[in-house]
Amino acid sequence: MDSTARAKGGRGWFSDVAQFLRAYGKLRFRGRHLYTERVTAVYGSGPTSTGEWTPAVDVYETKDCFFLVAEVAGVKREDLRIEVKENVVRLKGSRPWDRKGIASENYLRMEFSCGAFERTFTLPGAVSEADVEASLKDGVLTVRLPRPKAQRGRKISVARK
Repeated sequence: MDSTARAKGGRGWFSDVAQFLRAYGKLRFRGRHLYTERVTAVYGSGPTSTGEWTPAVDVYETKDCFFLVAEVAGVKREDLRIEVKENVVRLKGSRPWDRKGIASENYLRMEFSCGAFERTFTLPGAVSEADVEASLKDGVLTVRLPRPKAQRGRKISVARK
């Protein structure tokens, strides 16, 4: 593109390439999730994911709680949503395409996945919904999901007679 076309509002070839790569990434993502949905329908349920990217998530348990730890660098606190119902946890959020005011035509390489995401996890036990806590620090979201007190169990000592 010559300088005259650029001055009249032309965006340049890189913008076209960036738009193509975004569209390709979305198509690839949708294809992967269509495959995952079919496999899940045949082989049973596991964590599900929808959206334009999938953050890495670890789920583990202790005696009293379940923990969900998600790598969500670049996602703002106000763009995160956590829903808990019985033993199902849904994590939603989005990471913006435009970062720090950099126009898409100025990128030389784009490797960060951006856009909306949604992950759903079924835990092996109930959760005390009122006591769920979440914190975001250094791009890592930690969700503490306590078990109901009745489900935690207690140690019973056997008395001698």
